[in-house]
Amino acid sequence: LFIHEVATFAVVRCLQKKY
Repeated sequence: LFIHEVATFAVVRCLQKKY
């Protein structure tokens, strides 16, 4: 589902921003 891809992308982006 597209929602899953968007959620995964958001999590990855949040992780990168945190680091």
